Amino acid sequence: MSLENLELLSLKKNIIHSNTENFTFSKSIQFSYHGIDLVLKTNSDNLINCIKDFFPLSWLFHDNAKPQYEIIHIDPSHFHIDQADFENEESQDCHIDYENNCELAVQRDFVALKSNHQVKAIFNSNVDDGFFNFFRWLICRDLIFSDKAILHSSCIMGHNNKAYVFLGPSGAGKTTTCVNAEGRKVLGDDMNILILKKDKIYMQAGSIGGRFESQIPFDQLVEVQGFFWLNQSKELKLEALSVSRSLQCLIASLANVFWNDKNSAFNQKALEFCQKIVSNISFYKLSLQNSPMFWSLIEPKTISMNLNGNSMYPSLIDAQQVHIKTDYKLEKGGVYSYRDSLNKIVAHRLIDESTLIFKGDNSLCFEQISKDQIIGRVQTEKSTRIENVIATLSSYNSKNSSRIVRVLSRLLIRIFSY
Repeated sequence: MSLENLELLSLKKNIIHSNTENFTFSKSIQFSYHGIDLVLKTNSDNLINCIKDFFPLSWLFHDNAKPQYEIIHIDPSHFHIDQADFENEESQDCHIDYENNCELAVQRDFVALKSNHQVKAIFNSNVDDGFFNFFRWLICRDLIFSDKAILHSSCIMGHNNKAYVFLGPSGAGKTTTCVNAEGRKVLGDDMNILILKKDKIYMQAGSIGGRFESQIPFDQLVEVQGFFWLNQSKELKLEALSVSRSLQCLIASLANVFWNDKNSAFNQKALEFCQKIVSNISFYKLSLQNSPMFWSLIEPKTISMNLNGNSMYPSLIDAQQVHIKTDYKLEKGGVYSYRDSLNKIVAHRLIDESTLIFKGDNSLCFEQISKDQIIGRVQTEKSTRIENVIATLSSYNSKNSSRIVRVLSRLLIRIFSY
């Protein structure tokens, strides 16, 4: 990692080492940033007010907590440097140096010096990129020891209230997934918090930068449905990743983790954290275009449809559930056959009095389904009338008869017409 404006890098190093012992900081605020307790001292009313407006009340507290870090904040204007000059750097890299038991961090929009629990930081007096980049550097390694990590990701809460986490390098499509959320709630399009808690995996809005403002509270945990490594492609495709490949993708997505850091305890903890994550949840490679169609591959849906003469257009994939309303009684445990608009047979299993679970291919996708299309009920019982079943089903669609014969022959089922 390297910064391009070496003159600015030198200037930032010089001003962060300037003597601040005679400074008087008239303002202070204590708050918790994803569980890391902090106190920030500054002369900026604007920064204090922005922090109060930005963070949830549950993260703000008074003087009764012992902070993990005491931060001294100075605005670049104190050194007669305007914001444009202070941030005149093309690279987004974070430059790290170690000197005299202190850690120096320089990025495009901040410079900071950390000595144990004392931190001096220079950035614009606002909750913007400089603020977020500073805190990502400061807390990322402490979060790991709390079984949390800042993840370079986009994250969306689906209709099932589960988190879908999208990974990949810049330009892979993370922000695009948020643009195509289609009514689902976006946690963030750039940085989110990954949490391992009692062998369950959660995501939390990062409150730490990005184009999209979180549409759920920052302190709300959302259980993860799955992780998806993005690949731009003309073909929409979902592929399961091996554990080893999943581990590579997760490690590559950890933000502000400096693996060249000589802190071996941190390196070991970070690896153990990642191994636990990939051992407890599935990772996939998701090939997609700039379209919301990828949701049909990854999100189990529950769709209501009325079968008493009306119809709708459900979009279904394997193992999705459909809640139905009927003007007649369906029997629990039965498998019901439907005929779609192409005269194709589709079977569903009734798992309670109002729910059918899809048992097949995508033949219902975007097809009208109505009461009149129900052709019979299939029982999973042995029967000597299996030939009649095959003949009945085959008569509806000879093109698919061989596949249906194979399926029904294995199941040994029979069908009763209404």
